[in-house]
Amino acid sequence: GSPFPLLDLARVISYCMVASDESCEYVHKYIGKEPSGGEAEALSLKGGRPHNPLLMTGGVTLNSLMKPKLCFSERFEYFSTVVQAFAGNDNIGFNNSLSLALKDHSNRLYAVGHFLKTNSCLNKDENFILDEITELDIHFSSIEASCQSASVIAATLANGGICPLTGEKAALPDAVRNCLSLMNCCGVNDYSGEFMFEVGLPAKSN
Repeated sequence: GSPFPLLDLARVISYCMVASDESCEYVHKYIGKEPSGGEAEALSLKGGRPHNPLLMTGGVTLNSLMKPKLCFSERFEYFSTVVQAFAGNDNIGFNNSLSLALKDHSNRLYAVGHFLKTNSCLNKDENFILDEITELDIHFSSIEASCQSASVIAATLANGGICPLTGEKAALPDAVRNCLSLMNCCGVNDYSGEFMFEVGLPAKSN
């Protein structure tokens, strides 16, 4: 079938990446572990932090923590490589038209970025360029995967970060375990409790 963009699913990979590269404890100094009870793009914090990594506020904060010493293109290439590892080295595409369209309608995203910067929620250890970390969100969202690739990504998450097709470690087990827990309690936004009760599987809505 036709490939589809990752969109908000990219935050699942981002969390696993940053928590594996740094540590889960480091990530959660900046981002909470609670459902927000509100909209996914809301300008809201809890205790001075985004509620969880799967919201827009959490995703932008993750971007500020991801390989901050690398330039924009290197960070995007690194992210793409990790997505491929999750997908069993299957071909992963990029939808340039979608990327341009998202950029044309990115006022909310940039408002979130400035809101986070104003509230000192972003990386405190390294310098960052705000426009770059917000634009990374657009680029990550525009990566495309087929249904087969997405099913392998799900299998890699279910297998503790080890891709079942290649045996490659795409992320650390602790990072994946915590990610699945967050998907259980926060992944479907204000419907997460109902979804967990009815379906009982980790999920991330778009």
